[in-house]
Amino acid sequence: MSALTVILPAAGNGTRLNLPYPKEILRLNDHEALIDSSFNFFRDYGRKDVEFVVVINENKT
Repeated sequence: MSALTVILPAAGNGTRLNLPYPKEILRLNDHEALIDSSFNFFRDYGRKDVEFVVVINENKT
């Protein structure tokens, strides 16, 4: 079976939360960022062959 590729867009500006970075990388606590919930979903899904592509676009126009 080929690997499952998951594309996680994290290209927002985080402006509604007044963040200088995308909200997806916001720390929820000492151990976890918001994007970790997506990683954990696929870990708990049972697939061992998952590739993640995280897209953070600082030059968004």
